[in-house]
Amino acid sequence: MVLPELLWVNDLVRSLLTEDADERHRTLRADSWSQSPWFVDKIDLNVSETSVVIWLDHGPGERWPCPECGKLLPCRDHVGERVWRHLDTCQFKTLLHTRVPRVECPKHGVHHVLVPWAESRSRFTLLMERWIIDVLTECATVDGSRRLLKLTWDEVWGVMERAVRRGLSRKEARPIHYLGVDEKVFRNGHSYMSIVCDLMRSTVEHVSEERMKSSLEEYYSRLKFQL
Repeated sequence: MVLPELLWVNDLVRSLLTEDADERHRTLRADSWSQSPWFVDKIDLNVSETSVVIWLDHGPGERWPCPECGKLLPCRDHVGERVWRHLDTCQFKTLLHTRVPRVECPKHGVHHVLVPWAESRSRFTLLMERWIIDVLTECATVDGSRRLLKLTWDEVWGVMERAVRRGLSRKEARPIHYLGVDEKVFRNGHSYMSIVCDLMRSTVEHVSEERMKSSLEEYYSRLKFQL
């Protein structure tokens, strides 16, 4: 689903970000990057670049779960060194570095293992993503958020997209007593988006392109009517 920048400012779309952030707050641990079998190998402080680099490692002989089926397997090899942006330390940009193990599953083939401090393919730790989401929900625009965070527009937008996707995946089917349909215009009035909302709960249920009858057909086809 493509969400234009104007839409997320709407309080209803923000609810997806807030729900996702609340869920993450309940499940995240501040020391997730130093849980066994991971440990801090060394820390480099670079005053001239105002950065802190934390190097993580693991002991030999560890067995790792396949990310697809969870079967414990020995380390096959490592992918190249990866870097994640973490929460700042005393205004110093903090980076985590490590080489992520790969396993060879008889059923699913070769995969790199999942690390406890970040999502797969993300360049930010989970705690850093949580902070980005908090800033997004308090600021009026994505551009304002990225300037405060000193990140690029694409980096902040990517975090927001993942948060909205997680929020949508957790939404449960439930009766809707009052359904609202609205349209939003953007890009100098040349494009429209249709928004379907649960008016009682103030939540977004569906977003689609254009403002035609067909824009709502996908949503209505998923509804189960009960007499």
